[in-house]
Amino acid sequence: MTGFHLHFEFTKTPAKERDNAEKSSKGSEADTGAFHMHLKAIQRVVAESFASALIMEETVDWDVNLKMQLKGLASGMRLMQESNASAALPYGDRWDLLWLGHCGMKCAAASSFLLAPHDITAVPSRHLMSYRREPPAGVKNQMRLACQIEEAVGSVAYAVTNEGAQKLLTALLEVAPKQEERFDVVASRLCQTEALSCFSTYPAIMGRRSVDCEEGQKDSNVVDLNGDCPSGVMFSTLNNLGSLSNGISKVKSAYQDAVIKEIDPAQFEVPHTMFKWRDDRGEHEISL
Repeated sequence: MTGFHLHFEFTKTPAKERDNAEKSSKGSEADTGAFHMHLKAIQRVVAESFASALIMEETVDWDVNLKMQLKGLASGMRLMQESNASAALPYGDRWDLLWLGHCGMKCAAASSFLLAPHDITAVPSRHLMSYRREPPAGVKNQMRLACQIEEAVGSVAYAVTNEGAQKLLTALLEVAPKQEERFDVVASRLCQTEALSCFSTYPAIMGRRSVDCEEGQKDSNVVDLNGDCPSGVMFSTLNNLGSLSNGISKVKSAYQDAVIKEIDPAQFEVPHTMFKWRDDRGEHEISL
């Protein structure tokens, strides 16, 4: 319905590692299963020589405007990398991991950044109930910032290049026998040590759907949709499946206090953005 074609991966956790996780206070069967799903997906990227791949967990949700969001992000990615990549490499040629779905991130200190000061798809921080990191300095409601990152939490969705997948696979295979770390912990460590060149946005572009509404029921601004909670995306695809499947032109926001409560995705345009960076001569800014 939103123009993406998916391949589904299924796997079972090896019995020995499942038993180890059950005995360990650091792991669980669920964490072990998730780890192996990511490991298998990364192995496939390497084995089949994909130039890049977008990997998503089954609870993922995205904005109905995702393709336009990614189009805007791609131009900023090239600037942040100082890349003159061709159309065949829309996100540039100097990245390994693009962390699209997370529950908290931290920009690298020396990173340039892309800022959309009026992005109607940016979910306000007050609704990002599960985020485990504070927003980057200066980012307010209706803003979205993209930067090179040194860490992130959560692994609901990420894109990886083939070279990045090879580096990530090596690290995952080293920790797999012990299964004492989550996938996102391993990936974040590689970003922090700069073994991987990692980029992300705040807030995350892609979100995680949950059936646990204990927090949502306390929030009077949340739309209760069949007992589910909003997932951290403004114009949720899952919330609007009925409209999309019935050819209705407009979709609704997941939050009643949204600035824009209803839009026609066909009319959505990439938000105005500014590219900012700092060098020996001071701070600089250009409008895109």
